[in-house]
Amino acid sequence: MKRLAKWSLLGIAALLALGIGIYAGYRNVVAGRQALDALYGLTLQDLEMHDQSFSQWKNKTLLINYWATWCAPCREEIPALVRIQSRSSAKNLQIVGIALDSPEQARAFAKSMGINYPVFVANMGTLDLLHAQGDDIGALPFTIVLAPGGASKTHLGALTESQIDALIAGAEKDSSS
Repeated sequence: MKRLAKWSLLGIAALLALGIGIYAGYRNVVAGRQALDALYGLTLQDLEMHDQSFSQWKNKTLLINYWATWCAPCREEIPALVRIQSRSSAKNLQIVGIALDSPEQARAFAKSMGINYPVFVANMGTLDLLHAQGDDIGALPFTIVLAPGGASKTHLGALTESQIDALIAGAEKDSSS
């Protein structure tokens, strides 16, 4: 009889742990989905001080790259983003940059680097989204890829051109599954 009670308690504990795990996983999925929806709901000023809504790219694969002019790895990564945007301009991909800098510094840097995609200057809301997408320490560069079907991939740190291509392909593959 004691043995049955012991196994019953272990079974209840296991079910409770399973329930907690399912709930925690569900909360993470919901929080991640809310953060993605918040990204598409974002409106920021571009470097020409025009408001642009990220919802305009909802039907495209969207690569969002957080960077700063003072960030050496960011400076190394940007030419690859420029090349990818150039060769993907007719495809279903849009790269956007979010600079953690002043508009003046971001504008001058974007011009000197030949950045061929929209660049925005971060505000408190975009920093909250940066953290919500998984960059808890605010390190740069940080890249988010959102595919039209809702799949997303993130990467903290500099990427090479082939790594960026793989990140995009992974999000698009997950989205079509």
